[in-house]
Amino acid sequence: MPKKKTKKPVRLISDEAAAGRLGVSKTTVRRMRRDDELPTVYVRGAARIPERAVDEYIASNVGGIAKAGA
Repeated sequence: MPKKKTKKPVRLISDEAAAGRLGVSKTTVRRMRRDDELPTVYVRGAARIPERAVDEYIASNVGGIAKAGA
């Protein structure tokens, strides 16, 4: 019988944590959420961002910078 695949839980981070990872202010992260550059998940009214979305944003933008500088 095949093993069931278990999904990895989605880790949600605050604006402050996302700002620290991106090296920007919390206000910038809020603008990024407002402009749909980062997705928002609300937990009892508190805005959170999937950690994977921040990682993907960094990866997609760092790749673009590296290519532009080459």
